[in-house]
Amino acid sequence: MNGFRKNFVAALLTLSTAVCAHAAQRQCVVLEHFTNTSCGPCFANNPALEAAVNEMGRDTCVKVSYHVNWPGPNDEFYLHNTAENQLRWQWYNVTGVPDP
Repeated sequence: MNGFRKNFVAALLTLSTAVCAHAAQRQCVVLEHFTNTSCGPCFANNPALEAAVNEMGRDTCVKVSYHVNWPGPNDEFYLHNTAENQLRWQWYNVTGVPDP
């Protein structure tokens, strides 16, 4: 597991633990994940990301993926919902992918 993956997984697990430990009622972490189907690093990092989400459990962490129009402008998931994808990446000022 490379440095990005280790740091990401550690941060995600820490955030989840903190949210769940301090919650009076059951809460869930929502992970907004920015990606593109033409992005090699995105493809390489997805297994570690999925494993971390699965390890925490779907009742503790939910991943929502937003597709950007770079590096490949023909990403079918981006093209299916361009307005919402653009709104989310502009809100977070995402300038590169992968970006959790």
